[in-house]
Order: sequence, then C-alpha cells, then structure tokens
Amino acid sequence: MVLENVDNVPGMSDETKALYKAEATVLKAFYYNVLWKLWGNVPYYDENLKSPYFTEQLGHDAVYEKIVTNLENVFEMNVLPMKASAGNEGRVTLAMAYMLYTEAVLYQNDESRYQKALGFMKEIKQSGNYRLVDDFAGIWTESGEWCAESIWEINYISEGGVRSWDAPIATGGNIFSVLTGIPSLKGSSDFIEGWGFGTVRKAAYDMYDETDIRRDGGILNFGKYAEESGASYTPRWEDSGYFLLKYIARANGNHGYLGDPNMNHGNNERVYRYAETLLNAAELSVLLGQDPSEYLKEIRDRAKCQDTGLTRDDIIQERHKEFVGEGKRYWDLVRTGMAASVLKASNHEFRQNDWTESKKYWPIPQTELDKDPNLVQNNY
Repeated sequence: MVLENVDNVPGMSDETKALYKAEATVLKAFYYNVLWKLWGNVPYYDENLKSPYFTEQLGHDAVYEKIVTNLENVFEMNVLPMKASAGNEGRVTLAMAYMLYTEAVLYQNDESRYQKALGFMKEIKQSGNYRLVDDFAGIWTESGEWCAESIWEINYISEGGVRSWDAPIATGGNIFSVLTGIPSLKGSSDFIEGWGFGTVRKAAYDMYDETDIRRDGGILNFGKYAEESGASYTPRWEDSGYFLLKYIARANGNHGYLGDPNMNHGNNERVYRYAETLLNAAELSVLLGQDPSEYLKEIRDRAKCQDTGLTRDDIIQERHKEFVGEGKRYWDLVRTGMAASVLKASNHEFRQNDWTESKKYWPIPQTELDKDPNLVQNNY
C-alpha cells in the first residue's frame, strides 16, 4: 500500500516520499527473507493483489533474486541514513539494510555478491556509528536497548502495553521472555517465574573459555545462581539447569503493563548487532581469500577469549558463541552444509530425529494449499 500510494499523498516532499519508499522496500525484503528461508518456494508479488488474490509461486532461487535486487535498488536511491536519529530508533537504516542483504547473500552462498557484501560491512565499520560495548551482559537489559552495538531491534514496550491472549497482535511487549523464563521460580529478586521453554544445553555453556564474558553474560547457570541467591525452581521437560539470560523474564520487566502480564515484557529483540557486522566481514574475507584477523580480533578481545583460528569453520564457531539464543545458529548450519552432521539425535540429548536436506524448507500449510490450487507442496 505504501509503495503504490505514497506518490499520491498531498503536501509530502519528494525527499520524504523517497525515504518512505526505501523503508517500505527494505521491510518487504525483510519479511520475504523470513518466508524464503522457511518455505523457499513462496508466492511473490510486487503490486497489491486483487480478487481472487492469487499470484505466481516462485522457486527459492527466484525469490532470493527478488530480495537482493530490491535491496540493491534501495541502495542506489541513496536516501537511508546509516543510523537512526534519536527518537527514530526502530526505523529502517542503511546499516540494517546492508545486514539484511549480507545475511541473504551468505545464506544463498552467492559468490557473485561476496565482494559487494564485504564492501557494505566495511562501510558500516568505517562509518564510526557503531562499536562493540564492553559490558556484554548489559546489552540484554532494558537500559541496554539501542546501545552503541545495536544496528536494528524490534521494539517492544511494557509501559502501557495492551497485548493479551484476546488481542495477541495489539501494541505491547514480548512473550518470549516468559516462555524462556524459569519455571516455578522462588526466592529470586532478579527474575520472575516463566514457563521453562528453550533451555540452553550444558554443552553450549561448556563450549566457552572460563574467561569468556559471553558465557555468563548470555546464559544463566542456575546452579551457580542458586548458590549466590538461595533461589530455587521446579524443573520441567527438557530441563538443563541453564537458561537464556539474554531474554529471560526479569523482575519488573513488564512494568506498567495494561494487558496480560505474561505478554508485555518490554525487552526488545536484537536482530542485528555490530558484532555480526564484524563476523560477516571475517567470513566474507575468508571466502574471498583475504585475511579476517582484523575483524576477529575485535570480537575476541571484547569476549576475553582465546584466539581459536582464522578458518571459516572457526568463524562459524565464533558465531555460535556470540549469538547463542539469537536465532542465528540453525541458519548457519544449513547454509554451510553442517546441519546434517550436527543436528542428529545422537548429538543432542533433547533431539528426537535427524535433520535431512528435505527439511530445509517447511511444508506449506494445508490451509494455504486449499485456498490456492496452483501452489506446489514442498518435499518435506
């Protein structure tokens, strides 16, 4: 609707219209990127549909090409700021669009665009608008939202949040904090009770050096915490004793809510951080036969961990440590061809089956197939 109608808005400057077009195009690419990675072969359209609302189902390669081409067109417009100004945090920026573009290029293993993507990562770095922060644990608190490391976040609010089970898409907070919170928690002044989903495996906690600030800055070792605080909880299914500190339900994290207390935690989702800019640059450098050490040194110096190597596998493992619980690991395993060997039931105490290549794309819901007889089901 924005792209089709913005030119018809009276009294709006050409500069503002161009900005809105760029922002809308990037957001469209962002949402198609989600659809593309999950379902691969999806219906695609550039103009609003009319009844009966059918459109061509594109193959996954064609969907990818649409995503990156639209982003490249935005870059040529040269209207997006590298960083949002105060009060505009959450709007699309050039840095966010560059990160989205590079994510897609790496997932597609598109060698023809590696150099361009690396150039975009360097441009973010050289802009001076972003930097790693020393306090890794502080990134994940409410006061750490939109810190110097944050490139793009999805904003949530607790104050005045009206989201509820009857209105799940109303304005408000997130539910993820409660979903991953500590079940039947007692004796804690730092956290509130949650539902206990998405616990962190002990193997993930143990992969860090003891000096690595990302370990206890991103994962709560409840055994250690219980010794310090006297707190306790009742274990649930797939309990490990380790919880995702990054997004855990914190005390007063839903302050000022008006809807359901479980659905209005104000912790933003950190989608792109500057740490990923550096790790993208490192990986692309290796893929292009260049030295990644400059980028990895920044990451490892901040983390206070050992230098574990400069290969692509080393970088993927560094991403594993940096982004626990941030929704990056699965896609890294798929795009690098590691999923089948890592995502095996024999490797995972909670996993029930093995990942296979046919599981790369989810099956299209039967309700969608019933609506459009031209849709072709994925081979899952």
